[in-house]
Amino acid sequence: MGYCPVLDKVSVNEAEGCSLFRGFSLNELSDILDSIGHLYCATCRTTITSREELEEHYRKGHVLTPHFIVYDWLYLETYVAD
Repeated sequence: MGYCPVLDKVSVNEAEGCSLFRGFSLNELSDILDSIGHLYCATCRTTITSREELEEHYRKGHVLTPHFIVYDWLYLETYVAD
């Protein structure tokens, strides 16, 4: 699921992706990392906090974003499968 602010549209699967999508360059991601202190790797599902980690994930072609919301209470709403 994702939100495209340009088209003001919510996408629920890859087929409905935003046609205006543009990935971040390494320099843009580095500037964002310096600004907010973290990025998120959607490929590995991990938080990136250093330039070295950023370069490693970027070189591997991973999906990196600063736009990931983490809720401390989310585990309370997630059910475990038996």
